[in-house]
Amino acid sequence: MKHIKIYEEYSDDEIKGLLNDLEGVGLSYSPVLGRDYGFTTDFLPEPKDKTPVNLLFSPEAVDYMLKKGMIEHTGWREGEKDRVSRFIPKGEWEIEGAPYTKGKPVELGLIKREQSISKKNLHILTGEWRYATDVAGFGNAILKKLSPRTRLYCQNKFIEKFQKLVKERGPI
Repeated sequence: MKHIKIYEEYSDDEIKGLLNDLEGVGLSYSPVLGRDYGFTTDFLPEPKDKTPVNLLFSPEAVDYMLKKGMIEHTGWREGEKDRVSRFIPKGEWEIEGAPYTKGKPVELGLIKREQSISKKNLHILTGEWRYATDVAGFGNAILKKLSPRTRLYCQNKFIEKFQKLVKERGPI
């Protein structure tokens, strides 16, 4: 067991060691694909048969994103049933190069549906694409649907980016 001393006396290596000790007993948190977010309410790491389904997040994963400055809540929609969040900074969370998008990016966000998703308080990854007067998206019942291929491409690109940022920013 390590002895407690005044904070200034710890070296960087000792502080990292103490943080690792805390992680070892479950006192820190980083979201993990398949446990805290994934496809369907089972948090699958990839959709079965590459069929488009929602990419969902646990309340803990959303709390992590809030604390790490990745999202901000922007309000409520549809009679205060759906809580809307957007990723910040805005331009950093646009997915470029998705199929069938005419070179225009897909902007990502989150929706928390209060009365759905098995009452587990989960959030859905959403995407919105605009071209002239045309608007389409995924994860949002209001918008015209983007193609399944576009949706899966955006979801997979998001997962890659999110995992990289979680690794860079570390646990809370």
